[in-house]
This record gives sequence, C-alpha cells and structure tokens, in this order.
Amino acid sequence: PMTLVALTDRDLELLIFVASFKVVAQDILAARFFAVSRTTGEPTLNPGRACEKRVLELGRAGYVHSKVVKGVGPAAVTREVRLTPYAAQVVNVPRPSALPVRGRVHHMQTLRAVEELRVELAARGWRIRAVALEFQQRRLVQAGRATKKGEQYDNFADALLTLERTAADGSLETKEVALEYVTSKYTDRDIIDKAESFRRFDECIFVADSPRTAARVTRLTGEPCRFFQVDP
Repeated sequence: PMTLVALTDRDLELLIFVASFKVVAQDILAARFFAVSRTTGEPTLNPGRACEKRVLELGRAGYVHSKVVKGVGPAAVTREVRLTPYAAQVVNVPRPSALPVRGRVHHMQTLRAVEELRVELAARGWRIRAVALEFQQRRLVQAGRATKKGEQYDNFADALLTLERTAADGSLETKEVALEYVTSKYTDRDIIDKAESFRRFDECIFVADSPRTAARVTRLTGEPCRFFQVDP
C-alpha cells in the first residue's frame, strides 16, 4: 500500500525536474534540491542523505520509481529516479517516457556538468533560466516531423543553457551557452564539427570525461576544455 505524503514546493519542483529530463540520478537531485536548507538558507550538512530519505518517501507514496544501476568512475553504482504515471498526472506533465539505455551515462554526466556550472555561474551573477537537452532541442526544431531524406540540422548541444543576470544599470542580460560533454569515443571530426557549429551561440563550454580527452579538445579547437570530477 502507498504511504500518504504531503507534497512540498521542493517536492513539486523535483518531480517536474525529473519529468523534464526523463531519468535523473539521485546525486544530481541532491545537488540541485538539497544542497541548501529551504528554511535557513544554510548549506545542508549531508544533502545526499537528505535526498535519499525524501526519494524513498516519494517512492513509497507512489510518485517516483528508483533503482540502483551501474555507476561511472569511482562509484560502482548510482540510483536513478523517474516519475510514475500517477505523479505525471499530479504535476500535469506528459506520461513519462523511457530514456534509451545506450545514452544513459552521457545523459547523467551532462546533467552533472550542468549542476557544477550552476554553482560557478551563480558566483558570477548568472542564473540558469532554462536547460534544454539534446532530445528537447531536436523535438523543438523538428516539431514532431520525421527527418526527410537528405535533410540536415545544425549540431545539437548536449545541453543548451539560457542564462540571465541583472546588469549594473538594472537591465537584464541574457545569453545562450552550449554545453558539450566529450568522451574518448568522439572522433576528431566530431569535435571539430561541433565546435564550428556551436559558434552560433554566445559561448560554448566543453566538458571532458578525462584530462586526456580535454587536452585533445583544446588541441583541435583552440578552446579551453574542462574536466569536471562529476562522477557520482
């Protein structure tokens, strides 16, 4: 039997966040929603534990499914969270769809890089107003149409960030930033093509899966490439 849970504002934000990205690792939710206390504004002593406890409560109440899967890097496992059809009705979002298994690691590492950047950008006064992952950008551009033979699109970034901040004169500044998570599987041509395509945005931030990959990106593009310790 399901346990009744009174949904808080944070719960609703978390459920909508998970719905937006189909499947989200629990450590990403901890960084996004549990790093700071909503009541005091102070850093949470153990956001991972606080998140784990709430995800279990939301699971018992029938709002989320979660399961342990093979992790990346030093962590042997990670816990993935997705919405239930019941939760989708509650927060008025489409019925949850599956994320292809093949792209799961890339998907999670991209979201981890976004959260790392969120903290860094905030220190410079920038807020992330919106995040669109590759499948969301593709869906918007194609508008449900099947790709016709010979039809080509610009490269889609792993994540397209819309940033905003208040300027010294009180006006609102905005910019679009492409975030690309590069792995050792990318060919040199992949990297060069993406770098050239992403010049249409205000900025492109490359994040690599290793220092070696980061060095290759810089050599090929002349652009800095970060290596974030984003493994769970």
